[in-house]
This record gives sequence, structure tokens and C-alpha cells, in this order.
Amino acid sequence: PYAFLSPPFSSLVSSGYLELQLISVENDRGELASGNCCDGARSAQNGLCDQDECDTYLRVCLKEYQVEVTTSGFCTYGTGSSSVIGGNTFQLKGFNGNPNRANDLGTVIIPFQFAWPVGVHRYLFHQSFNNKQTNKPFVSGKLIIHVERQPIQHKGRTASIQYSVRVRCDRHYYGNKCNKQCRPRDDYFGHYTCDQFGNQQCMEGWTGQDCKKAICKQGCSELHGICDAPGECVCKYGWQGLLCDECLPYPGCVHGTCVKPWTCTCEKNWGGLLCDKDLNYCGTHKPCVNGGTCLNTDGHIILKTYIFNIKKCLSEHACMSNPYKDECSSNPCAHGGTCFDLENGFECLCLPQWTSKTCKIDVNECTRRPCLNAYACKNLIGGYHCNCYPGWAGPNCNINVNSCYGQCQNGGTCQDGRHGYVCQCQPGFMGRNCEVQQSRCASSPCQNGGRCRSLATGYECECLYGYTGTNCEVDLCSPNPCQNKGQCHSMQGDFYCACADEYEGKTCSQLRDHCKTSTCQVIDSCTIAVTTNGTAKAVRHILSNVCGPHGRCISQSGGNFTCSCHPGFTGTYCHENVNDCASSPCQSGGTCIDDIDSFHCVCPAGFNGQLCELGKNIKVNECSGEPCLNGGMCTDLLNDFFCRCTDNWKGKTCNSRDSQCDSSTCANGGTCYDHGDSFRCACPSGWGGSTCNTAMNSSCESGPCLNGGTCIGGGSVFTCICKDGWEGPTCAQDVDDCNPHPCYNGGQCVDGVNWFRCECAHGFAGPDCRINIDECQSSPCSYGATCVDEINGYRCLCPMGRAGPRCQECEFPLTDHPTCLHYEK
Repeated sequence: PYAFLSPPFSSLVSSGYLELQLISVENDRGELASGNCCDGARSAQNGLCDQDECDTYLRVCLKEYQVEVTTSGFCTYGTGSSSVIGGNTFQLKGFNGNPNRANDLGTVIIPFQFAWPVGVHRYLFHQSFNNKQTNKPFVSGKLIIHVERQPIQHKGRTASIQYSVRVRCDRHYYGNKCNKQCRPRDDYFGHYTCDQFGNQQCMEGWTGQDCKKAICKQGCSELHGICDAPGECVCKYGWQGLLCDECLPYPGCVHGTCVKPWTCTCEKNWGGLLCDKDLNYCGTHKPCVNGGTCLNTDGHIILKTYIFNIKKCLSEHACMSNPYKDECSSNPCAHGGTCFDLENGFECLCLPQWTSKTCKIDVNECTRRPCLNAYACKNLIGGYHCNCYPGWAGPNCNINVNSCYGQCQNGGTCQDGRHGYVCQCQPGFMGRNCEVQQSRCASSPCQNGGRCRSLATGYECECLYGYTGTNCEVDLCSPNPCQNKGQCHSMQGDFYCACADEYEGKTCSQLRDHCKTSTCQVIDSCTIAVTTNGTAKAVRHILSNVCGPHGRCISQSGGNFTCSCHPGFTGTYCHENVNDCASSPCQSGGTCIDDIDSFHCVCPAGFNGQLCELGKNIKVNECSGEPCLNGGMCTDLLNDFFCRCTDNWKGKTCNSRDSQCDSSTCANGGTCYDHGDSFRCACPSGWGGSTCNTAMNSSCESGPCLNGGTCIGGGSVFTCICKDGWEGPTCAQDVDDCNPHPCYNGGQCVDGVNWFRCECAHGFAGPDCRINIDECQSSPCSYGATCVDEINGYRCLCPMGRAGPRCQECEFPLTDHPTCLHYEK
């Protein structure tokens, strides 16, 4: 019997899946590989199979590397098959030559929950018709993780089969082995998304390990400022200012500053503990008049005798009778001249174009002969004008109009020529001298209907809805940036994703935390109920994942729980796969692979059978698979075969007209050399035999796989199949079961081997700390008070006249207040 498997995927939790899609089958004659008809005998008249068409279905068997691929034995990495797809010849609809278009019919999906063994993995595809084999295409090669399907064409003796295959990681799994997990989050324990390689990408405003550290306001002092949210700048004690770069001075500091908090460093000319003593009273107040000299002495002043700088003043009384007079006070110098006060007079320093004692007479600039190539100079008020000869220009007629000197403007480059000069203008300028600014919008740079606006330094495009970029060249919704079937809607310079109910975020890439936006009700220690529009009752129940993928949480009293494990698993958290290989059932040195509630054996070369019990004494016919093509005769050898080709066919399987060598002639990386009528394989280290199909030594002898991992080796390479909870090439890395963080309400996650445990904060309980402990259950409030449950505590609402934490006290203890008397009697 064949198992039926079709999308949607099975409920088995895995880190990825292999998907094979049948595209077309051509079997015009309706024959089996043996040449017989699928149903009935041939027609006596024309020799064709005409009773009934073949019932065509697809079976896939995925194995580890085998020296010689056999159809018997266990499918190590999984198996699957389809229902009957069609008859003799058909092509599945919906492809139209494009193998990347999904089609459920003819699709076989094999999930896996281990690190994909990309290094030495080989795979086998086996198609059958009507329960009888027509073709056995064994495909050997590396299968790498890839989004696109790889088309494969197989041509057999009676049928031609075309299909595609790909291996993809499940959601939140990345890498070439699907063993790198990254789940976006935006909470206390991190603020990041995941890129296409599974690396954490911090959200805007966050940095550090797990993106927990907020990026403070730009310029915020790293030493004196902190922040809990992006863009903040909260000052530490003793510091102030928008950027926390100003220290707080000593209280009461008047004319002082500080470098360290709570100090008072006085400004110039100030002193005292609070910098409130003026040490330069003379400079600040200028109390001495008429030339008196003021001296500062510790905050006080001394007024000396007035001294005048006028020779005629011989005494204090004389100065008072004939005081000093400033001759420049009337501003006698005209046209911007500078006045200098002299004894009983003044002197004016005039600008170059003015003269006389008060700078009122215009200077005749033409007397200096400033005009070089001119026939006349005309004096003007405050200047002059040159009448230039033809071919000359400039204020002084010193510029040859046919030369480069001073001609090109706005950064233009000038070149002298036989007939004058030529200006090479900068972009945006034009004209003989680059004096005309060209419109930056002349070339219509804005695309997709954008409107161009010319600026002094360039241009600016005003884009229509749904487009952005310098030239409106970016369509924000093509390709669709919204993940998980989100719908993209255009906005002005941006886009908006309408996410499905289970997702949120800018691009619908994050699982929605329903309790942030909806009312959540704790049903029991394992279940919460959230409001939703997706069900008829508008309520959806969500179970705790503390029991992992192989168990179900069962609620117990007091906020406790137990785990009900699926068959094949045990342990407190259903995290241990029961070791079905404990009894060492595989014989003849076979490797036992522990499956879920079962096992299978990987046999060494020369042995087969379910337990590798069929040994070398039982001869395996290597020609049973009919490997020789085009009429070649097969000779059975030890773990090998030889094809005697006819009609000038060549190659290991008589499959080529041109060469003895092809990509599959030498196995395990061997190099094929064509010798005309034969070939030779140069084998890499660890392999031997005529086609490099015999392992010379076992790479598993050193026990490279750690932590209970199972080693599958061949030649010089090996693959480790890790137990649940371990990963890496040698199963040395403990999978972080606390990522993403499963504990609510500040609970701390304890990571185990394939399990986790939540240590809840005070006031919370349950497997994931979602239950707020009701401290009112013990009825702590007395005298009929109402108890209000709080986080890790309670509050009593007391009746009138009662007080205290539990309302045990009377507010009027020394009186005959009726309330107290009522309760105390």
C-alpha cells in the first residue's frame, strides 16, 4: 500500500520540507518497463495496448547516500506518494512551461525535523504505474535549500517523465540546513526582525545583543545620559540639559560655572564661595570721572586724585573751570571719513575717492590713468568710467573680449580658439558665457507621472501615490513587500500592509500578540481566550507551548500543569524521544536511526534487509534495476555492474554517443578519464572501486557526533543526525529553547535540552506565567470589606468607620461611634 500525502502540510512540526511536483508524463504505448501492457494483452491486429490506459501515480523515497541505489529497504529521510493522477500521457494544468507555479495535483511533500544533511545527501525518486514499475529514475546529487524548483527530465525505455524538486525551510528557520532559527519580536526581551539569512536586524532605534539597548537621542552624552526608549535622553543625577552635557552647579552659585556636578568655578573678575563677590568693581561700574584712576582691592575701590591730560589744567579748580572738549563729537568728516580728535582740533582720514579737510571734495580718479585700452576716461562722483576700444571690456578696459580671461561664469571652463573663446558650462547652465541657468526639469526626469519642480541646486520630483525615489522610479507595492498574504496599499511616499489576523508589523512579518490589542481571558493554567473575528463565537483559544511540539498541556489545580505526550515521546515536557535503538536491533554493523516510535537500519555495503540481516553470502543482483540503456547487456559484479554496449553507445550505462564519461560515471567526487573504448575513475581519498563506489574506511570510527547524535559515513565524509535539542555539524550546539522568549509577565526562562521552564515573577503562576495569582481567595479583608486583587498583593476597600490594611482598625477608637460599636458588639 502507498501512503497518500498532499498539501496542506501534515501537522508534524519540522524545520523544513522537500517538495516534488510532477509536471508531465509521456507513455504513448501504455507499457511497463518489461514491455508488457499495463492492463491486458496486446491487440492481435496491430500489437498495441488498447484495452485500458495505465493508472499513473507518484511515489517518492528519500534516502541517505548509497553506493548503489536500491528500491528496497527503509526510506531514511522520509517517503510519500500521490493518488492516481492520470493515464498514459498527460500534462498537469496550470504550468504553461513554468515549473515554479504551484499545483496541488501531483505534489508530494516530505517534511523533516533535523538539520538538512546538505554535504553528502543523495535522493531517490521512484515512479510507478498501476502498482507495477515502468521506470525507476534514481537521481543522485546534492539537494540544497532553494526557493525555486529545479526541473528534472527523465527519459526511460517506455516513458518520459518531467518533474521539479526543491527543499525549503519552514517559517522562522534559515540556513543551508534549516537549523538556524530566528523569530522576530518587539518586547522587553528584544526589538528585531529577521533578514533572508536568519540574522537579527535591529528595529529602528535599537542596538546591542538581541537589540535590547535603545539608541538615545542624537548627541546625548554617553557618560551622563541614559534612555529606555529610542530618542530619549534622561540625565543622570547631577547633570542637566537636552543632551545631559551640562553639569548642575553648587546651589546658589551666582557668577560661576561647573565642570563636575555640585561645584562653582567663578567667572573672570568674580570670587567667593558662591562667586557673588565682584573683583572688578572698577571695570564694571567705572566710578572715577575726569581721568581718575580706580584700583580694585578685594571687592572694594580706592578713588585717587583726578588727573587731567590737558597741559593748561594745573589744578583741580582750573580743570573744573575749563573742562575737556571732544572736537569729533560733531562728526565733521563726510562720506564715511574717520575723525581723530587732536588738541584743540581734529583730523579726517578720507576714503580713496574723497579729499579735503572734511572729505567733501570728490577726487578726480582719471588723473591716475586707470583706463588701459580706452580712448577716454570720465570722472564721476565717487568713481570713474572708461570708454573702451572695440574688442576690450571691463571696468579698466583690460579684458580682451576674444580671450578666456574672466569670460565663463557659474563654474564654466574656458578654452581659447582661433576665432575667440568657447565656454564649456556646468550642468544646468547655458549661453555664450554660461550666464543663463537652464531648467533642471527640461529632460523630464520624473517617472511614473511624477511632477518636476526646479530648484536652485537641482530639481525635486513630487511622486504620485505608490511611488518614491529621486525620480519616482520605485513602485512601493511591486514586488509586494507584504508577507504572509498581506495586501499592499499605496500611500504618499510609503505603503501600508493590510495583514491577516495572525500577523502584524510593517510587512506582516511578525506574529500578532493578541493580548496587546484584544481582551485576553485566562481560562486555565494552559489556555487563554482572545477575541477574534475569525470564528462564529468571536473567541479563539490559544494553548501554552510549554510541552513543546510533541505534547499537550493539561491544566491542573493551583496553576499547575502536566504534559500529555504523543506516542514515542516522554519526559516532563515531552522533550525526550523514546530511544527505539536502545536494544541495538541492527545487525552486521548497521547504523540504527531512531525515529518517532520506530527505527530503521542503514546497512553497510554488501548487506541489506530490514535489520541488515541479509549478508554477503546472499548475492545481490546489481543488474536487477536494468541500469544498461540502449540495448546494453548487464554483467553483475560485486557491489557493481558492467554494461556491454552495442551500436557505438558509450558510458557506464551506454547512455552517450560522444564520450565514455558523464557527470554520474564516477561517484563520490571521482574524476572520469575517457580512454576511447573504456573509462577510468580517479577516486578521492577514502574511496575506491572502478567507479569510486566503495568506501575504503569509515569516517564514523572516531565518533564525531556528540550528545547522542547518529553518524552516517561514507569515505572521508560523514553526516550527524542530531537528537532533538542539539544542532550543528557534530551536534555540539544546544538549541536555545528560550528563543523566542516564551514566558509572560517578566518570567525568566530556563533553557534545558529540548525543553524550557518559566520561573515566574512574584504574583504570577502557570507554565508560561500568564496567570495572575488571586490573593483575594483567602478572604484577607475583614468586617465586610471588599477585596481588590492586584499584582502580587491585594487592596481592601473598607466600609465607613474602618481602616487599616485589612480594615481591622476602627477610625474612632475612643468614641461611641455607631460603626465601631456595631462591629465590636
